[in-house]
Amino acid sequence: MPDAPLTELVAQLRDLAADPAEGVADADLLHRHVRDRDAVAFEALVWRHARLVMGVCRRQLRHHHDAEDAFQAVFLLLARKAHQLRRGSALSAWLHTTAVRVARRAAKRRRSGTWSSIRSF
Repeated sequence: MPDAPLTELVAQLRDLAADPAEGVADADLLHRHVRDRDAVAFEALVWRHARLVMGVCRRQLRHHHDAEDAFQAVFLLLARKAHQLRRGSALSAWLHTTAVRVARRAAKRRRSGTWSSIRSF
């Protein structure tokens, strides 16, 4: 049966492409990041919420590069302040609110000419 090796290869590729955090709650991933400094857990949170955060940043800023900088700033804030979040189940709301605040600050700084990098957050 010549298709057997190909079928096995496809199955292996699916396993490699699968999300290792699929089915794991945000609160659990956040807890793993805080407790163990688990980079895989943090990466899963970034991938899971990237679309939300980037969407907010793009809508608020309407400038691609500024939106990318604000996006990075939001996740840097998450990395720094994850231990302060009481309810991991509310992570989406926290990220949305933080993205709005970071983007508004960036827009204000862009208008005033002081927006230069994400370090200012």
